[in-house]
Amino acid sequence: MERNNGRKKFYQKKWFLWIWLVIFPPVGIALLWTLHRSVEKRAKIILSVIFTCWFFIALADDGSDHSNEKEDQTGIVAQAGADATKAGTDKDKGKSLEKKESTDESGKSDKQEDVGQGDKTPEKDKKLKKKKVKRKKSKQEKEDLLKNEIREAIIDVVGEDSLDTFNYVPDKKFSLIKFKGKASFTHNLTVKAMYSNMFNILKAIQSKINTNVDFNVMYPMKDIYGKVSEEKVIAATFTYDTIQKINFENAIYDNIPYMADEWWNHQNVTITE
Repeated sequence: MERNNGRKKFYQKKWFLWIWLVIFPPVGIALLWTLHRSVEKRAKIILSVIFTCWFFIALADDGSDHSNEKEDQTGIVAQAGADATKAGTDKDKGKSLEKKESTDESGKSDKQEDVGQGDKTPEKDKKLKKKKVKRKKSKQEKEDLLKNEIREAIIDVVGEDSLDTFNYVPDKKFSLIKFKGKASFTHNLTVKAMYSNMFNILKAIQSKINTNVDFNVMYPMKDIYGKVSEEKVIAATFTYDTIQKINFENAIYDNIPYMADEWWNHQNVTITE
């Protein structure tokens, strides 16, 4: 009975001890063992075990809460980091877009400049072509003028009716003079007249010609059957250097075959003594 009464008194009068045991078990347990000597030892042990377990459970709950809080904080930090990363990415994207726009504008500007240059290029090409055409035309005009002068000099020697062909190709350093020989009183005079025409032609064009000169002298020839046809009776070549070397004031036309760089004549066209 005394034991039960002690417990009843403990539970009724020692209410503050319960507050300590519930709120902060270590203090309550210490008070239980020091101040309340009337409580049975067995009851103290049971209460100490119960509230010690309660204390550790409370600590575990606090740790869980802190863990959750820490997780929440970690989540907040992670979210903040993600937001910062996203902001940085958006910023980089913005820079990339600005750079791309700048590049596009630069490329567009270059393209426009190229187009502008392209517009100018045809004009420049046209001018160059005009200059080339003008030079070519000018050169051709000079060549045509010189050709006419040489032709007139040849005609003055042999006559326009006797000049068969005159080809003038300065780029290839080539000229061809083809004329007709005329018959004279004798065979020798006819051949000498051919020599004289070649000599006088070279003399007339010496200061004008800038090419080599080939001669073809045509003359009517009769075969054994009495058929007459105009044939080449003399073919000769005089180089430009040879023409410039001849001193026509002292030279003799009879020596024209020996002045030529190349010479050929028909067997019937020879001077007989």
